[in-house]
Amino acid sequence: MTLQTFADFGMIIHFFRLGVEVDPKQLFRIGKEALIIGLTGYSSAIVVGGIVFAIVSRWTNVGPEGGAFYTIVITGGLTSFVVVSGLLNEMKILNSEIGRLALSTSMVSDACSVLAEKLDIIGSTLLVPAYVTIGGLNTGSFPFEASRSAGVELIIISGYIGKFIGTVIPSIHFEIQFWDSITLALIMCCRGILDLIIYYLLFKAKAADELIFSLQIYTLVLVTGFANIMVHHIYDPSKRYRSYIRRSIRDSQQDINLKILVCVHNEENVYPIINLLQVTNPTKATPLSVFVLQLIELSGRATSVLMKNNITYHSSDIETSSEPISNVFDQFEQHNKGCVTLQFLIAISPYASMHDDICYMAMDTKSNIVIMPFHKQWAIDGYPHIFNASIRILNQNVLKKAPCSVGILFERSQTSSKLLVIREKSYYEIAMIFLGGADDQEALAYSLRIAQHPLVRLTVFWVRAETHIKQYKMKNPYIDMMEHIRHSNKHNGQVTFKEEIVQDGTGTTQMIRSMEGYFNLVIVGRHHVANSPCTLGLTEWCELPELGPIGNLLATSDFTFSVLVVQQQHFDDGF
Repeated sequence: MTLQTFADFGMIIHFFRLGVEVDPKQLFRIGKEALIIGLTGYSSAIVVGGIVFAIVSRWTNVGPEGGAFYTIVITGGLTSFVVVSGLLNEMKILNSEIGRLALSTSMVSDACSVLAEKLDIIGSTLLVPAYVTIGGLNTGSFPFEASRSAGVELIIISGYIGKFIGTVIPSIHFEIQFWDSITLALIMCCRGILDLIIYYLLFKAKAADELIFSLQIYTLVLVTGFANIMVHHIYDPSKRYRSYIRRSIRDSQQDINLKILVCVHNEENVYPIINLLQVTNPTKATPLSVFVLQLIELSGRATSVLMKNNITYHSSDIETSSEPISNVFDQFEQHNKGCVTLQFLIAISPYASMHDDICYMAMDTKSNIVIMPFHKQWAIDGYPHIFNASIRILNQNVLKKAPCSVGILFERSQTSSKLLVIREKSYYEIAMIFLGGADDQEALAYSLRIAQHPLVRLTVFWVRAETHIKQYKMKNPYIDMMEHIRHSNKHNGQVTFKEEIVQDGTGTTQMIRSMEGYFNLVIVGRHHVANSPCTLGLTEWCELPELGPIGNLLATSDFTFSVLVVQQQHFDDGF
């Protein structure tokens, strides 16, 4: 078997692999906007290319009769679905608003049967590189003919221009923002391996000569590379959240219906989340709206999926992994009937862009807080185990871009994690560590909501530096707030306030260590009042900056209580 035959065989496998990635049901979900934009972009590329071809062919010999028109003009209107999906995945905007529109616009392929992964190992890692290498060898040097080369290149470029204009105009017509329309048009002008295959097959069939084939490849590389760079710089999926009114738990004080978006990756996350929801005191007077978003890594398909549980989706793997989780949350809703409304959703996307699904759902559901599982899990032996390092990056992205407050929950009480609070015979002891700052205020607001549960006892540790006490003879908003809450009779003795005076971070650490063995859950803000002596020495050695200095201490030490780190959203927030 020659290398060429081997590569051709590889392309057959790769074509089949590209087909199995596509869900045929997605074809019936294409909206009017995507259909019109796709047809207009394709038609414009052919029309503009055809006009330029007719003009250029009058004064130069473009290529073989008939074949060159198809090779240059018709293929100039192609936009491969699998190429676009791969491109969006690489740019980490697969499940963004423009990403979904681009996928729908370019969707023309069929699907067979979640086989793609096994075929991808052979096709993408061995056979495709061989095919591309052979194509590259054929794209070496070609006879330089100034007028003919210029004419051919003009026709090729005209196809891209037609595609670009034909995508921008209908996009603006459908009230898509101008720069988003430009982004979509750039994406639709990208080419990839599928286009390379088509060019090479036409070249082998002598429908195009070496000059046409070479210019097509060079233009493909330059245009696609340029489009990648431009999209990366002009499109940010999170910008739609910037104008959104940021929601928090403190905002929900006027609206007693607290809305919580909880994210789960697997069954291990379920009971800790339900435990937290149960202590959040769902009653008819203080109801909860819970949106459960199961996060599944995109694998073996080309399209991301965001769906509700009332939408039928025939996939054995999804049904297998989602049904037990959905059933447990359904039982939780039934147990709190009339106090909890629950909706179950599924997001299937790459971890690199999964945060966009989470942020979109938080905005769409008007959630006050998003609860994310920590990227480590504690085993029965007491040692943490990282079950997926990508989840840490996901949590960092959510903390940075979510349009509402965010809580990171790490659960340590594995031996009793399946016991709901309402079934406990004793009180559920919760501590809140308050140093000052917006995040601590948000954590305190959530703690006070939890303290309304009849089986919860909350202890608020107000940690203050001795130097600050001497300096704060003038009015201070944190002192005024704490004094007001401390003397309030609202919580009927279920809330205890303890003022802790420390010198520096070492004193804070010692105070926290004295809490060991007395509490089931500790709630803390991510950030605290700036330049506080209470965290002196803790910020310099912060292994997990996404949790803040106190959260990092609680996560990296051998405490036995569970921890919830809360952040009130601030845009342009770094780590």
